[in-house]
Amino acid sequence: MPIEVPLTLTPQQAAQGVVQTVQLSTGPLTVRIPPVPDGALITAPTAQGEVLIRIHVVAAARPPANRGPRAGLLAFLGLAAVVALVFAFNHHGSSSSASSGSSSPTPYSYARPTDTYSPPAAPTYHYVPPVPRFTLPPITLAPPPALPHTTGTCLNGTIPDSTTPVTVSNVHEVACSASDAHYKVIQVFYATSDMEKCRSIDGTEYTFSERMTRGGVTLNQYVYCLKGLGSYAR
Repeated sequence: MPIEVPLTLTPQQAAQGVVQTVQLSTGPLTVRIPPVPDGALITAPTAQGEVLIRIHVVAAARPPANRGPRAGLLAFLGLAAVVALVFAFNHHGSSSSASSGSSSPTPYSYARPTDTYSPPAAPTYHYVPPVPRFTLPPITLAPPPALPHTTGTCLNGTIPDSTTPVTVSNVHEVACSASDAHYKVIQVFYATSDMEKCRSIDGTEYTFSERMTRGGVTLNQYVYCLKGLGSYAR
């Protein structure tokens, strides 16, 4: 009949498996224990026959508390501190009783802070005066100088019968059908005041030079070769 041998394992050893040595009457036996529950029965073959190993899973026992000299010293210091604290408390209580005769707890009152509401500050407005607007007076532009008289137009006024230049101011353009149409333009020379240019123009009976200025500055000048009309014809 197989021999049954007990083997104690920790919970970790039983859960993971372990290699253990079992003491038999014939000597030590090393066996590999697979993960097993508490109370399991493992069969191990030996030279003398089979051996049954009963598994007992128990928690590891706590090591006893260290009661060495240092632990005793710490316990003594703690006890001394408690005694000193009790003595100080009793001494304080006796002195208080001696001075006041009786001790009573000081009432404790708690005042709950009141919630205060501060309204937001009123907005500040700044007055910005409007930008003044000015109405500029209308700008009156000087009329542009009259355009030069073109070929075929007629002039009135009186041009002196003189071989030397004479200043006149009453010569104006009129319709050729007007009764005061005295001269007709047959040629115009631009940008010049040289009246000698009309000597080469056939039919020229009078020469008239006109200058256009603005602010005393000459803008342009023209020379007209004229032919007399009616009683002004030569």
